[in-house]
Amino acid sequence: MKIKAKTMKRLWAVGREYGLSKEDMHELSILELSEEHISKLSEEQAKYLIDRIQGKNVSRPAPRGMATNSQKKYIKDLAEKLGWGDNPKRLSGFLKKYAKTDSIDWLTSYQAGKVIEGLKKMSERV
Repeated sequence: MKIKAKTMKRLWAVGREYGLSKEDMHELSILELSEEHISKLSEEQAKYLIDRIQGKNVSRPAPRGMATNSQKKYIKDLAEKLGWGDNPKRLSGFLKKYAKTDSIDWLTSYQAGKVIEGLKKMSERV
């Protein structure tokens, strides 16, 4: 989702509050997110930068099109609910069969959604 005007204003305000110049902000955007133009940041990326400027220890958002951190966490939680927590090969095999990848880190957002739905249906039967 494209950055909202309110979030853009907040990002620039936090940058000024911490003494960052326009060039510093662009450099931070490039170094942290590989995005040259701040106006092209997603809402999640902008919030990440705000937190980083404020010194908070936050995890980097997923690249565009890739599974979000919350989707990955939900998949792991569902796998745990199915009793796969002590055998990571179960989840890996499920991903390989239904998403054509064996790592949760390589899922696209769309694939993650499909995996979540499949795991939810399986957990309903258990």
